[in-house]
Amino acid sequence: MKTESGSLNEVVDGLLRRATNPIVGVCGRDERRAVASVAARLTENVRVLLDPTISSDLDSLTEMHLSEDHVDVRVGPVGSLFVSGDDLLAVAEVAPRSVSAAVDTDDSEEFEQRWSEADCLETDKPSHSSLVAEAGDRLGAAAASAVDVSATELRGSGDPAGLLVWGGAASRSLWSDVVDVARETGLCSRGALQRRLSTLRDEQLVRTVPVDRDGPGGRPNRLEPRHDLPGEPPAAVLDALS
Repeated sequence: MKTESGSLNEVVDGLLRRATNPIVGVCGRDERRAVASVAARLTENVRVLLDPTISSDLDSLTEMHLSEDHVDVRVGPVGSLFVSGDDLLAVAEVAPRSVSAAVDTDDSEEFEQRWSEADCLETDKPSHSSLVAEAGDRLGAAAASAVDVSATELRGSGDPAGLLVWGGAASRSLWSDVVDVARETGLCSRGALQRRLSTLRDEQLVRTVPVDRDGPGGRPNRLEPRHDLPGEPPAAVLDALS
């Protein structure tokens, strides 16, 4: 039996990449966000089993990661963080700053049974990748980079709607185009997006600038960053949205 240790993301990522047809069991809220982020960025199918105690109150970013087409989420009893595959079984102990996982080459019928008896988890958020793609298509590469932030960089619960507003400012997009991205992906309402804009404006991070329009109608607003801040998005934006 071997032991893998490191950060939560590193250990989970390494185990999921090694396992064939994996199931990852999650029973802690901090683990929930990390596992969702790692699973979303993989290309192979991943089955996620959430303990009932952490299957509700998902933050928006975690729910979007779990909405990826290749991530299948169910709710059932989980005693500890584990990764089970056809040729691997790992049970992990999670400490405040590190994770240690005992890894064996045996599979486990127990976890397959838990999975088969678990209930499906329904989500109503768009997948994270679809939001990033739509932001890139409509607003440009700078907006896509702002939205595509690793969960490990976010404070608090994370805020994809706020990141979309910042992405619109970083790409100097029209406010109406930012609203269209949120509406077409099903991310949030215009009102919810407006509240994020108000927060970033109050923090002196984003401004709206009227621009000339060809043809009838009022003058549209373009979003702009108020300062040339480092990072995509910068720490000040992440703090404001936490």
